[in-house]
Amino acid sequence: MFALVALLFAQVPAPALTLPPSVQGGVGKIIVLSVETQGKVVKFFPLDKGLDFADSKLLASPKIAIVTAAAPGKYRVMAYSAVGDTPTDPSICIVEVVGAKPDEVTPVTPGTLQRDLRGIYDGINEDAKLDKALALASTLKAFAATPTAAKTVGAYFLDLQAALNQAAIPAALKPIRERLGREIGGVLGSNIGAPLTPELAAAAGARLTAFGDALIAITQ
Repeated sequence: MFALVALLFAQVPAPALTLPPSVQGGVGKIIVLSVETQGKVVKFFPLDKGLDFADSKLLASPKIAIVTAAAPGKYRVMAYSAVGDTPTDPSICIVEVVGAKPDEVTPVTPGTLQRDLRGIYDGINEDAKLDKALALASTLKAFAATPTAAKTVGAYFLDLQAALNQAAIPAALKPIRERLGREIGGVLGSNIGAPLTPELAAAAGARLTAFGDALIAITQ
């Protein structure tokens, strides 16, 4: 009898939800938070001011969040879900944002960009880095030459990342891609919900083309 009563009143463990304890990214750059859970939808809540969240309707999965920050710092994000009628315990991730503010990024001339990329490229020790650099350059130039359907800055960033993923170079030449993030962030800013005006789209395309041309130049 006691065992039956204990069973009836036993606390059912909450379904599991795993959020990385911390992630890091640069000022103005897209940072992805990914959750592992059996729940179908995850709710994300910022516990500190300063993070901009991409519209969840634009994302491919309801279990991720994409954020940016205009200033360096540490920002807490809480997430939870539910499996059936049972909620998960909440989980907290610390988003650490490092680097300079976007308005501290100084535009560079084509010659300066080429010289800077040369120094970065020479310091990279990766297999087939020439092929990777040329693939990155051609992907950027092709993306810039294709009219964009993105309506917001965040959607433009996501489309660019998808193009890099499709070219199978999302993880290659990390120092060069970090410089690319600073260049394009200096044009579009860090507000991922901001409208992508025709003028912004043209400026971003011009910067991507210039970056691609500079990459090609340093590999010749």
